[in-house]
Amino acid sequence: MDAAERGIRVDELNEGCWRLALEAEGSLGLRDAVTARYDMLARLLADRVGLQPAHETTTVYRRLLAQA
Repeated sequence: MDAAERGIRVDELNEGCWRLALEAEGSLGLRDAVTARYDMLARLLADRVGLQPAHETTTVYRRLLAQA
């Protein structure tokens, strides 16, 4: 989780770091944190570059929610 957070601080738009953080929270069973983080990423991307999260990120998010 620490590595993911550091990566996000360095490059807020690096979805690989966001996915790593989602996976870490998911492995800890933190469903609400997974949802909050994904929503935060979606807002950031929409505001900064007018895009949605990548398909790969959305797939990770949905898989994690299905596991909880």
